[in-house]
Amino acid sequence: MPYAVSSKGQVTLPIEIRKRLGIRPGDKIDFPVKDGVVTVVPVRDEGNPFEKWIGAFPLDEYYENTAAWISDMRDDEGRKADLEEWRQLQGQEETKSR
Repeated sequence: MPYAVSSKGQVTLPIEIRKRLGIRPGDKIDFPVKDGVVTVVPVRDEGNPFEKWIGAFPLDEYYENTAAWISDMRDDEGRKADLEEWRQLQGQEETKSR
């Protein structure tokens, strides 16, 4: 969908793009051009190295698969047995320290 450019050369970024890229009021963005293609890139402060990844992955598209994967991991019988063994060992350690 095309967007109109104001007399000052301004364009409003659609909310979907701002959310996906984690862009908030006051944030800085860059418009690198490569092979005639312009992209919108948030400019992040180097204070937190993980901020540059905000919005990089469309989580909503993968949520169902990720939730199923986590559920499978949580329901794994081997993991449950390991957890039970760990709990028993923890109980033994608590008994020894008393």
